[in-house]
Amino acid sequence: MPICLDPEQTFDLPLSNDAATADAERPAFTFRFMATRDWLKMERLMTEADAEETASGRMQKVYDALRVPLVGWQNMRDHTGAPIAYDPADLDLVTSPADAAELAQRVLAEAVAKETELKKSAWQSRANTGASANDASREPA
Repeated sequence: MPICLDPEQTFDLPLSNDAATADAERPAFTFRFMATRDWLKMERLMTEADAEETASGRMQKVYDALRVPLVGWQNMRDHTGAPIAYDPADLDLVTSPADAAELAQRVLAEAVAKETELKKSAWQSRANTGASANDASREPA
């Protein structure tokens, strides 16, 4: 099955300012791997964001782009420490403009890199790990 169609195949992206937070507590955004059409849609929205003349128009396009592959988040808490349930409409509630820009900059590249890594790992595990040459001591003279 193509990885972009497998709902179990996702990847997490924490923000760079959370790098020192323990894994179990680190806030992160969960994205799915995208089919080419969705990847191009996200790229188009990011290009349109760059062309926007207003900050509000630019941010709306960035958030629209991020919502294309976004499927969840974990360890998001409000200012009182209460958990914030996942709702893609609330992406602008749990991120600053700088956070959104960081995610938008990283998500396309991370998706390709992580998918490539998964594919390499799958091919390596399927490869024959037996001897690649005949044992010369067993060959007839």
